[in-house]
Amino acid sequence: MAPSHPPRPSHFLIPLVLDSLSSPLDRATNLIREAVGLLLLPCGPRPDNLSVQIIVSCAEFAEYEHKPAMRWEEVQVLLGALYMAATERAHEADCPLLNVDVLFEEWCGHDPWLIEDENVTVVGYHEDQTTLAVVNTKRGKDQLSHLHFIPIEEEESPSASADTGASAEPSTTTGTLSSATRPLAYDNVAMGGTFDHLHAGHKILLTAAAWLTGKRLICGVMELDSSRLERKKGAKYMEPLDTRIQTVKKFLNLIRRDKLQYDVVPISDEYGPTRSEANIQAIVGSLETKKGCEAVNTLRANNKLPPLDVFTIHVLSPSATNVTDMELKISSSAIRHYLESRDAVAE
Repeated sequence: MAPSHPPRPSHFLIPLVLDSLSSPLDRATNLIREAVGLLLLPCGPRPDNLSVQIIVSCAEFAEYEHKPAMRWEEVQVLLGALYMAATERAHEADCPLLNVDVLFEEWCGHDPWLIEDENVTVVGYHEDQTTLAVVNTKRGKDQLSHLHFIPIEEEESPSASADTGASAEPSTTTGTLSSATRPLAYDNVAMGGTFDHLHAGHKILLTAAAWLTGKRLICGVMELDSSRLERKKGAKYMEPLDTRIQTVKKFLNLIRRDKLQYDVVPISDEYGPTRSEANIQAIVGSLETKKGCEAVNTLRANNKLPPLDVFTIHVLSPSATNVTDMELKISSSAIRHYLESRDAVAE
């Protein structure tokens, strides 16, 4: 009779405290890699619902809440570094489907520590036990169980090779304003994509767009006709449109709750509501979709609508100058390929 294995944690919470949004991230990324490696240790059956939630605390989240454009660059670099550290370690452990979320504690609109799941463990450095004591006091008042803690020993000299994703390449172009005179925040922001098997790249894009938005975020989710579907690798494993829309809504309400209006809508082309809505002020995309964003402005000019300020995410972009093999693996097509290969082995 095979020995039974004790229950293993399926959900890790990782606390990160930053002095500023431009703080060095080597120490943070080292903790993330160690925690993800611990979660994915090959000891006993590995649950299918493994997840990691990285909770970042920084006073500047609140300070720049109403002037987010001033910290656009720092926020996307931060998101890229944290998501990359977790996702890279998950791939090394042959677990590319690990769910990873990054939450900004002072900005997300809810207390991420008051999670009701009982199979949750906090993983951090020894000093993080002080944070946990405060958290468990709050949880006790809400009649929630205390969270357990696993300490991670800090490396004496954290690796200097951890890349924060910074790039000298400008990530913003503007429709009518220079970067010095553009708004500090945008009431109405648009973005779009296919959002199949929501992954780290999508989450960076969605979080950065929400960061920039003051009131309403419009997110178009591409409806694939037969011709578009045929061009997708692993089309058999594409998620249905409704699944993709609901997944995007759920993620947006996790990272920024009750603060913004989210219009997550199906679109049949690259323009969606931007072709006709005059009150949209900015559009967010990746380097791969930058030309598409600029095409939106061409169409808006033809329709006598004001141009949009264009913000591009340069981390996790295959066309970026500092691209790595890992960045190329973070894609929906790579996930579909993984699912296809896994099913072929199972047969």
